[in-house]
Amino acid sequence: MEERRGHNPLQRPIAVYEMHLGSWMRIPEEGNRMPTYREVAPRPAEYLRRLKFTHVQFLPVMEHPFYGSRGYQVAGYFAPTSRYGTPPCLGMDALTP
Repeated sequence: MEERRGHNPLQRPIAVYEMHLGSWMRIPEEGNRMPTYREVAPRPAEYLRRLKFTHVQFLPVMEHPFYGSRGYQVAGYFAPTSRYGTPPCLGMDALTP
């Protein structure tokens, strides 16, 4: 955060990685299940830092009835999907070094 203080963010380039939590990775040892919010957070952080991405845009994480819609058929605009864990698990910042 200290390093950011000396830079104008409007004059710096950004690189955005668009990510769908349900298809980014699976856990094969446990029946190919989707990871929880907490399980997935540290993995893309290191991967995206190494590739020099500056921002992550998640595809919708709101509750939706049809998995094939990738979250775009929203059923609960203010409810994170329970497919990946509980709402408190979603509130973390794993990309901050």
